[in-house]
Amino acid sequence: MRRHVSTVTPACVGRTGDVPPDRAPVGYSAVSVLPEFAAATACHRCSTPMAGLFAEPAWCPVCEWGLERFDGERHRAVGWKWLDRRLYALAYRIARGEFERQQAGPPAGGATGTRIAVTAVAVALHLAVLACLIVGVWLCVNDFPSRTLIAGIPLVLIAILLRPRFGRLPSDVTVLRRRDAPALHDLVHRVAAALGTPVPHVIGVDGEHNAFAAAVGLRRRRVLVLGLPLWGSLGPQERVALIGHELGHFVNGDVRRGLLTQPVYRTLPIVRLLLTPSRGAGGGGIAAMIGNAVFRLFSAVLRAVVFAAELALLWLAERDGQRAEYHADGLAARAGGTAAGVSMMGNLLLAEEVLLSVERAARRGDPMSVWQPAAARLVADAMPTMPLRHQLSVRSEVSLFASHPPSGFRVRLLAGRPPVPPAVALDADASAAIDAELAEPYKKCSRGLANR
Repeated sequence: MRRHVSTVTPACVGRTGDVPPDRAPVGYSAVSVLPEFAAATACHRCSTPMAGLFAEPAWCPVCEWGLERFDGERHRAVGWKWLDRRLYALAYRIARGEFERQQAGPPAGGATGTRIAVTAVAVALHLAVLACLIVGVWLCVNDFPSRTLIAGIPLVLIAILLRPRFGRLPSDVTVLRRRDAPALHDLVHRVAAALGTPVPHVIGVDGEHNAFAAAVGLRRRRVLVLGLPLWGSLGPQERVALIGHELGHFVNGDVRRGLLTQPVYRTLPIVRLLLTPSRGAGGGGIAAMIGNAVFRLFSAVLRAVVFAAELALLWLAERDGQRAEYHADGLAARAGGTAAGVSMMGNLLLAEEVLLSVERAARRGDPMSVWQPAAARLVADAMPTMPLRHQLSVRSEVSLFASHPPSGFRVRLLAGRPPVPPAVALDADASAAIDAELAEPYKKCSRGLANR
C-alpha cells in the first residue's frame, strides 16, 4: 500500500513567527511546508505553518508543538487508556528532557543516584525470589506430606518463574570464528582499539535488519551480532559506525546491562508473558471451571505485581539508558565519522522500506551486492521528507519500553555537534572482502528472506 506523504521542501518558504533557529529540524532553516498545505492551520504557540506526514496529525516543524500527541493504539502499554496516556506523557518528558541535557553538553558519567536505586531494586527482587524458593522448599519438605504443600508449591513455582535469566546466544545466530571471517574480525579489532573498548568474545550474524551487542551467561561473555540485511545495506563507513555503536555498549555504563540489573530486565517481561492466560475455552465441569478461575485470579494478581515492578525499573533507568545510547552514538561517529553515523541512522529510520527492498531482491534471486545501492536510493528519495520523518519518530518511538531514544533526537544531536572525521577507514575493496567471507551466511539469509 502506498502511504500518503504531504508535500514538503527543504527550502524556507515563509515565516510568521520569531522562532529560535536551533529548534528547527535538521536540514530546515525554518518553515518547510508549501503555502497551500500550511494555509490549513498554524501553530498555536509560534504561528508557524503546521506540517505532517503519512496522514498523521500535524505538528509545528519549528517549535514542535503538537508532536507529543498521544495515540491510543500506537502507544498502548497497559490497555487502560488513562494509564497509557500518562505513561506516554512521562516517557515523552524523559526523552525530551534527556535530549535537551545532551544538547547542553553530555555529562561526564552516568547518574550515580539512578544506578544505586536500580541496583537496590534489582537486589531486593533477587532476594525476594530467593526467599520464595527457601520458604517454599521448607514448606514442601517440612513434615511431608502435610497441608503446607498448598502454600509451598506455589512459592517454589513463583521462584522458578522469577529466576534470574542471564541471556544466551540466540539459536539462529551463525557464529563466525576468526578463521571463518578474518577480515571482519580484523575490522572489529581495529574499531575496538580506536575507541578503547573491549573486543567481543563472539562475533556472529543473523537474518534480522538489526544488530546488537550484549554480555550473556554467568561468565558475561561479550557478543556482537550483525544482522545481514542491515549489514548488507550499509556502505563501508556506515558499517564502521554500526560496529562502533555496538561496541559502545560495552563501555557506555548502561545501568540496564549490569550483572545484577540485566537479569531483572530480561526476566520480568518473560514472566509477564508467561502469566498471561490463554483465550481457550474452558471445560471439564464445575471443578475445572473453579480451578481455572482461581488460577486466572492468582496469575492476574502476580502479573500486576510483576508489571508494576517492571514499570518502576523502566522509569528509574529510562534517563540513564538514553544517556548511554547517546554515548554509543558518539562512539559510532568517532569510529566511522559523523556523516556515516548520521546516514546509518537514516537507514535504520527507513528500516521497513529497506528490509522490503532486500526481501524483494532475495525473491528475485539477486545477489546481495544490490542491497546497498537499493538502500542508498531509498534514503536519497526520502531526503526531502527526512527532517519531518525524524521529528515524527519522536512521537512514534517514545515509550518507557523503548530501548533507544527516538531516532530523530539521535540524528539531531549528532548533526548538531562539530563533525568528527573517521578514526577507522574502510574502503570499498576491504568491505567487499568481508562480504566475500560472508558468502554462505548471505545465501542462507537470502533463502530465509525469500520465504517470508
